[in-house]
Amino acid sequence: MTKPAILRQLFVRIGLTQAVADTIVDNHNINSTATLTKIKPDTVSKLVKTLRHPGGGGNGHAIPFQVQQDITDVAWLLKHRDRTSCDPAIPTIGLPVLTDELEIYRDHEAQWTEPSSLDIEITRKDWNKTFRTIEESLTNFKGVHGCPLSYTICVATAIPADP
Repeated sequence: MTKPAILRQLFVRIGLTQAVADTIVDNHNINSTATLTKIKPDTVSKLVKTLRHPGGGGNGHAIPFQVQQDITDVAWLLKHRDRTSCDPAIPTIGLPVLTDELEIYRDHEAQWTEPSSLDIEITRKDWNKTFRTIEESLTNFKGVHGCPLSYTICVATAIPADP
């Protein structure tokens, strides 16, 4: 679980004031990466609208239009990093990193196609053929960085003895 202070710093780095960041974390309960990744674009829009308008004892805050999109992008980026088992590395996220990384991921997702299902026939009498079929099938699937999954198969020259 992420400390609220780290999220406050993240919100400040993307263009919010410290007071707005404190309000988001304390009053709107966006105080962990789990809650931030679950936030949807329409919820971000409502949140920003609430923060801009005075009322309920608040004075209203001046929030640049682009920050609304940046909050949505940060939520998407954290969700993508979690989905791909990457370290969220929240202290490194700022506008330059956000812009560059989102551009790379969006290009990657635009080129992504649904892989066909694995159609592997397991032959119990010929395991070499079965493993070749698995390796050929994994060649058709690409990992997050575009590397075919068959590249992750290591050829062992000998099976180590159990300790």
